[in-house]
Order: sequence, then C-alpha cells, then structure tokens
Amino acid sequence: MTGPGFRFSFGPPEFDAAVHRIVDRLTTHPDTERAWSELLAALPLWRPVSPDHLAPVSLLAEPALSELITPARARTLLTHPRS
Repeated sequence: MTGPGFRFSFGPPEFDAAVHRIVDRLTTHPDTERAWSELLAALPLWRPVSPDHLAPVSLLAEPALSELITPARARTLLTHPRS
C-alpha cells in the first residue's frame, strides 16, 4: 500500500483534497490551531461509507493528524454535525 507516488485517501474526493492540503501545510508550517480549524471546516465534506461509520477514522492513519487529534478533539469530531 505504500511506495513511490502513493497517497492515502481520507474519503470522498472533496474531503480528501481538503485534508491533504491541511497535511501538506502542517509539514511545512506546523500551526496546529489553524489546521484544527480547517479540519473542522472540511468535516461537512466527509461522507460515511455505511451507517456504522461514525467518523473519518482514516485521519488517524496520518501521523501529522494523529498528533493533532487529542482525545478532546476526537470527541468533537464524533459530535460534529454532518451533512
């Protein structure tokens, strides 16, 4: 699953693009408050793959985001309204 050119998918194309912009910016400018705000703003673009899919857990697969998502922020993701 990894190799040259591999890019992890975080979900639907619009959400994926928004998250990759956040990750790319975090690697060069580690402003976690801005990244968190942008992640919350992008959350309405996420879509579950099934009724049991409660949150975009794929975010935790990215080291820069897993450090950003504290337990309190994880609870926020779980309670954030979705479209």
